[in-house]
Amino acid sequence: MLHGQLLDVLRNISEVIAGNDDYRVVMPRIVDILAESLEVEVCSIYVYDSPHDELVLHATYGLNSGAVGEVRMRSGEGLTGTSFEDREVINISNPENDPRFKFFDNTGEERYKSFLSMPLMIGRKCVGILVIQRLKAECFPEAVVNMVRALGTQL
Repeated sequence: MLHGQLLDVLRNISEVIAGNDDYRVVMPRIVDILAESLEVEVCSIYVYDSPHDELVLHATYGLNSGAVGEVRMRSGEGLTGTSFEDREVINISNPENDPRFKFFDNTGEERYKSFLSMPLMIGRKCVGILVIQRLKAECFPEAVVNMVRALGTQL
C-alpha cells in the first residue's frame, strides 16, 4: 500500500467514526475497510472488557460472525491475550504451532497460517487488539506491520 492509499484508508476510517457514535456499527465497517485495504482474509478487533478482565471479539471480517461477542479470553491467554498483556506486536507464521496459541472452535480460524496482532493503545493504556490473518504461511512484511500500527492509532 502506498502513502496515498494509506491516507485514503485513514480518511475512510475517520469518516466511519465521525458518521456514527455506535461502536456496534462502526467496528464491523472498520474491519471491512482494513481487510480490503490490507488484502487480508481476516481482520478482527478484540476490545478489553475491564469489569470482566477479558478481551472480547467485537468485530471480524473473515471469521465466523457467530463468534462475535462469544469469543472471550483473559489477558495473557492465547496469542491475542499475550499481545494484550505484553503490549507487543506478535507477527508469526503457522500460529497453531506456537505454544501460546489457543484454538476457538467456533471461529473458523484454523485454516489461516499468518497471524499479526497489534495492541490498540490510548496513551499508555491498552484498550484492545487488532488481529489480521492470511491463508499463506508467512510473517507479514515490516511495511504491513508499520501500516497496521499507523492504522491502529485511529481505532
